[in-house]
Amino acid sequence: MSDNSIAFAGMDRAGEEEIRSMFDRANAAAGGAFELGTEDSATVLVVDVDSIHGHMTWLRVQNNPDRIVVAISSRHTPHAHHCLVRPVSAESFGEVLASIAAGLPDTGAATAEEENERAEADPRPESEPESESELESLPERPRQAEPEHPLQPEASPEAEVETEAEAAAQTDEPPPANKPPAPPARKRLGDYLVPGRLPGPSRLAFPNAPELVVDPEARAYLGPTQLKGFAAYAQAAEITPEQWDPVSPEQLAALAGSHGTPQPWIRLAWLSGLYRSPGELAPGHTLDDRFGLLKWPQIEREFPRHFRIATTMMKGPATASEIAEASGAPLDEVIDFLNASLAAGQAERVVEEAPPEEPPAKGGGLLNRLKGLRGN
Repeated sequence: MSDNSIAFAGMDRAGEEEIRSMFDRANAAAGGAFELGTEDSATVLVVDVDSIHGHMTWLRVQNNPDRIVVAISSRHTPHAHHCLVRPVSAESFGEVLASIAAGLPDTGAATAEEENERAEADPRPESEPESESELESLPERPRQAEPEHPLQPEASPEAEVETEAEAAAQTDEPPPANKPPAPPARKRLGDYLVPGRLPGPSRLAFPNAPELVVDPEARAYLGPTQLKGFAAYAQAAEITPEQWDPVSPEQLAALAGSHGTPQPWIRLAWLSGLYRSPGELAPGHTLDDRFGLLKWPQIEREFPRHFRIATTMMKGPATASEIAEASGAPLDEVIDFLNASLAAGQAERVVEEAPPEEPPAKGGGLLNRLKGLRGN
């Protein structure tokens, strides 16, 4: 295995072409320090961890000491050697390649500009006196001359309230009533499938349902491959943080042996979207919207009609009703599939641009005008 070989994984054709174009420019600027290799043997592996194939590839190689993983994701991935957060630029890609070539880890250290900005924002000295004796030993600061027109102190919130009440009394109108705070939104399964929502590996247990073990760091879950067994968790109207039980690293290792192969938690996100609002499109979408698939999704065997729905959507953007009519699937089932695909990042709402206006017809040229005169 060459130490300067690089390969790309988990990307569709357009995404890989874009990243390769950035790599070509960055590599040329670095004097051609890297050469293209294969996914199985390259030392440096650039992986789109947001895709299913890329996430599985990352899980397979993340503990390999001979591989350097550069994760491309919509959010920071702490367990990769380097992370490129979307949107990826050629400059950020070049910085990562330079760090790899120099053998430097991506520590996320602040740049000199950031340190200067931080110092300007917080002008306090690096060390403050902790005792009264130290405070007394400090030289007195010269007093600044008082301005001729001293600044008026800012009004406190209480004073502002009193002012509003006085103004309302003068106009015979009651003061504005304070609106009660909105109740906190209920959290459902999909709300926990975001890095940082759970403090660490956790498990959830419902009656008559298999135990669900989630590892946020790996973005994976433990359990059987059949998704319908977890339907009770996806259908639950609310899951409180107290219902999750923490799992220690030792327990997680033991559970991995008894609960089956880790699965990417994007499948749970898909299932959560499927049951979140049965028969109704997710908030922010309407039946007039047109939807398209970003890539061919993983079709679950437990939902056989989804294959026909996905096949229809791959033909081009369409509304939910058009997809139902073309696929022969019930409209409510099409809507549930759309919600699941949107939650998993496999589909998107397509906004079609209006066709460009045709330029006005040009007048006849000189030759045409001469022909007209000849005809007369």
